[in-house]
Amino acid sequence: MILDNNRLLELAELVLCNLHDWREELRLVEPSRGGSYITLTTASSGGIGSPVETFVVRRDDLDSTLRAVERRLRKLSPDLRAVYEKVYGRGVYDEKGQRAKQLSVAEDLGRHPRTVGRHVRRIKMMVAGTLANLGPQRLRGLLRE
Repeated sequence: MILDNNRLLELAELVLCNLHDWREELRLVEPSRGGSYITLTTASSGGIGSPVETFVVRRDDLDSTLRAVERRLRKLSPDLRAVYEKVYGRGVYDEKGQRAKQLSVAEDLGRHPRTVGRHVRRIKMMVAGTLANLGPQRLRGLLRE
């Protein structure tokens, strides 16, 4: 399976929107065994697909994916980290609320809404790059056909 840029950006949005919830679900599920699977539910798919989706993912793949994304997010510059925390840190947001959220984030941070939009796109591209490095085998449970 080939991952093009659009698909990677959609997947990055999905992971960013659900990162905290999935990390908590992973923590609450019984300890891992080699090939155990976990079922994830999401209320947002980045504006694409049904409002509630279910993914069945190998626990090890999910854990390594979340760790890689969290590692990448820790390396964000202070400006990007502030935007990440305001936009994604409070939980899931949907595409319909994105513009209003960017306006409120811009106001909170004292930045122009376009600057916040650029920062959000940059964060998504960085996370998409991290996901691309993981490869389609590790991401197969999160990919929609």
